[in-house]
Amino acid sequence: MQFLTIERNVGPPSEPVNINSFAEDTSTIITRNAPAQGTTQKQSHKEILAGLPLETVESIKGICKVDDIRTSLTKTWNAPRVSVYLQKEQEDELRAMSAVPTTSRKKSQPGPFIKNDAPEIIQLKADLAQASLKTNKLQAGADLFARNSSFMDTNAINVLKFTEDGDSTSLDGETPTAVITISVQSKLSNGHPIPNCQLAFLSSQSLGTVFEALPCVSNELPVEVLDGHKVTGYTDAPGESSGGLIVIDNMVYGDGMDENDYADKFLEHQRTMTKQNTHYIKAQTSMHDTRLDSLSLRIEQPYWLVHQGNCEHWVIIDEIRMLHRDDPTLGYPIGLWYPPILMDMCRVCTKRIAVWSIVGDVRLKESPCILCAACWDGLGPPKEEDVLVVPLPKHQHGW
Repeated sequence: MQFLTIERNVGPPSEPVNINSFAEDTSTIITRNAPAQGTTQKQSHKEILAGLPLETVESIKGICKVDDIRTSLTKTWNAPRVSVYLQKEQEDELRAMSAVPTTSRKKSQPGPFIKNDAPEIIQLKADLAQASLKTNKLQAGADLFARNSSFMDTNAINVLKFTEDGDSTSLDGETPTAVITISVQSKLSNGHPIPNCQLAFLSSQSLGTVFEALPCVSNELPVEVLDGHKVTGYTDAPGESSGGLIVIDNMVYGDGMDENDYADKFLEHQRTMTKQNTHYIKAQTSMHDTRLDSLSLRIEQPYWLVHQGNCEHWVIIDEIRMLHRDDPTLGYPIGLWYPPILMDMCRVCTKRIAVWSIVGDVRLKESPCILCAACWDGLGPPKEEDVLVVPLPKHQHGW
């Protein structure tokens, strides 16, 4: 496993956390510190404000109000010239501290909209000079911990994504429940990881639930239609899962789909590739029979997940905490973050999203050529018999 690249993006890992012991010990502490029956419980801030006179409440709201700051910030960032100027100032400051020269040979020329003598910029500098609130200046070496924002930083959802017919929980249950926040990263062909999703699981759920919740285009690859050994077409629906495995501290948890499952095939491959005995051991239970609260997990430790042949991911524990009274009780696992889906556009009209990949059609300028449904229907059936029409992933499983 190539962990060198992924370890530059996560870690350092924590000590192993036994999920079951953590939940039981924390529940014991909460119960011990809870107010005795018949005593007055600690009031929330809403209850405290409700018992105060209206004039006092309005006075407190006026003191704590930050509308002026919010209005100023919103006005600043909504002004294109001002916001671009601020971003460029920060980038120039980081570039000046960095000892690594830029790889671009073309000298960047600032546009007229970010000239320092623009009225908006002059007013901004005057406002910043008069502001009593100051920020710490960036120190040498700060560029090692800073980067420009990217498209993948955007959250594609603005509300929590609940799982239909997902698991439920309750604070009144006999067994204390922990909430485990897990991020999944995908491995690119060059070995670098990209974020895939972030979800919240219950400690009572299994490793198999983590595996099934993973959104990946490998789960939506169409099935080949064979005539002997020749591929004659593809089905429009994705094929069944070929299984997978998750490795946790050298313990390999297979899918349990049959007696010789994915974990057995992986261990056999390891013994073939290495002359020495492999340090991986197959777990006694499959991933679907292994509850999260039966494991000891490290926070910020990348755990290896493989499925669909050679599609690799890293499962990273972001947080382990107890279930809170304000947490949802239904629909686990709950999606917290998903990156925007990059869809390819049609090569003919360049306006609509491509849904087909056409291979071997002489009417098109390239092969394979991705087309939208309207352009492919407009072309009509191909004259060649060996033209393949391959459906592209629809991003439905897990998204």
